[in-house]
Formats: sequence, C-alpha cells, structure tokens
Amino acid sequence: MTRGHSPASAPQVLVLLATFNGSRWIAEQLQSILDQEAVSVKVLVSDDMSSDGTLDILGRYAGDPRVTIVSQGRHGSAAANFFFLIRLAQGCTFDFLALADQDDVWHPQKLMRAVQAIRERQVAAISTNVTAFWPDGREALVRKDQAPGSLNHFFESAGPGCTYVMADGMAHALANFVAVRMPDLVSVDFHDWMIYAWARTNGYRWWTDPWPSLRYRQHSSNALGANAGLRGKIVRWRMLRNGWYRAQVLRIATLCDAQAQPTMVRLQRLGWIDRFVLATHVRHMRRRWVDCVALAFIFLVGHKN
Repeated sequence: MTRGHSPASAPQVLVLLATFNGSRWIAEQLQSILDQEAVSVKVLVSDDMSSDGTLDILGRYAGDPRVTIVSQGRHGSAAANFFFLIRLAQGCTFDFLALADQDDVWHPQKLMRAVQAIRERQVAAISTNVTAFWPDGREALVRKDQAPGSLNHFFESAGPGCTYVMADGMAHALANFVAVRMPDLVSVDFHDWMIYAWARTNGYRWWTDPWPSLRYRQHSSNALGANAGLRGKIVRWRMLRNGWYRAQVLRIATLCDAQAQPTMVRLQRLGWIDRFVLATHVRHMRRRWVDCVALAFIFLVGHKN
C-alpha cells in the first residue's frame, strides 16, 4: 500500500493541529500526518495568528481536500487553541480523533497502531511514549507507560497531548463538555492534562502504549518539553514551588466536578495534618517515584499560594 493512501473502508481519523509561528517545522510535521498508513486522515488546522510565514506554508495545502485551515483570531495559548479545535469537532464526522503539535514528526504507523489498540483493548483513548530529539542530534526515550495511580489524572497528564488518540464516542462527549465549559477552560494551562482528568473522571478507559509513536522535537519554544536536563527540571520545580501547580490541580478537579473529593478538600485547606496526609499518599498521584518524592516535599513545606 502506498504511504498516505488507504482503502475507502479505512478508519477515518480527524487530526486537530494547532499552530503558532511554526514555519521551521510545520511542513515536515503536516506531511508526516498526511503520510499515515492504513487510515483515512483529515486535518483541521487552527493557526493562532502566526507572524513568521506559517500561514503561507499552510496555504500550499489549500487544494488538498484532506486539510482544512481555520483562523479565528488570537487564542493566546496552545491549550486555548486546542480547546477551540475540540469544540469545532462537534460538527465533524470521524471514527477517531487525534491531537497534533506543529513541531513533531509522526511515525507512519502512529494512527494505525492507535486504532488497533483502541479496538483490541476496548479502551476509549490511548497515549504513547515518545522519542525526544534535539538539534544537536541527541535522542532520549520519554516514558509515560508506568502504571497510573488512582488519582494521577488530577496531578499529571497521561503524556504529551500530541500522542492522544480517542474513539469517536469519547471524543464527541469531550467536544460537548468543552463547548459548555469553554469560558471556564481559559484558566487551564495544559489541554492534555485537562482531557486526561476529564476522561478518567468520567469512566473512560485509557491505555498508554510503550511504543514511541513520534519524534518529539525539543527547542526553546516548547511549552513544556521532555523534562530532560537541568533546565527542564528547574522549570518544573518552580511550577511546583510557586503555587501554580496546586491551583491547576484544584481548577481541573473543579471542572471535573471532583472538588469534594477528600484529596481535593485537603489540598484546598492545606493545614498541617492535610499536608502530612497528602505527602503519604503521593504514590497515588504521580507515576514516577522521583516525582512522588518532589510532590511529597512540596506538600510538606511548599507555599499555599
């Protein structure tokens, strides 16, 4: 089968692609999406008022029926742009919904393997590991397939949102949720974390494939990145320390109607007994032990605000 072509009976996958000043990478990424094997791909692109020629590059695909470009003014963040795209998916027909960043490179079997996994494992959504790569040629496997805790969806994403693939039932329910709560979602900084928390809270089964489905480009403009190296760790430590992280957890829990959950009540109150109890339950909140240790420390000595 020729890459990028599939039979009429192939699963229909709608890919939501958010762009902003990505002219250095967007052509390679978009082509890797269109070259997916054994699926029928349509791409919905929302550009956040790029000023670097990204729209000119996207314009080259104007005659391709698989690519639709929308522009609705300044969204202000990748999360807001993705929430806008997810809301647009309400009126679209598809079998599966996938999210895409502008700067990665997808392996040709990414969507095909995701579709197979969702069907065979009878789950509503999957995410995957990724291979991070840097301009100097370095590469590193970024693992997200550790066993999740019972509360981890409130405290971390399933992995990079660019790996997410959802079955149509969950995707349309998510689109309805986003449409209703759009004004409240502006305070959520990471769409992938919100989606994962909403899905788990609403009983949707999620699986993480250990296979790295894409090459995860690392550069100075990454919203968060792979957390590799001292710089990434310092950024995340500051986010934990300054109260931003706690505020996001509580905001996401509220949007999931889980603010009365005992852990969230303790996190909101954050008295000394609450701090101790939270610190002893971190194994339920994060997958990696090093993250559990850091979170326990923050619970014990971190600022409330």
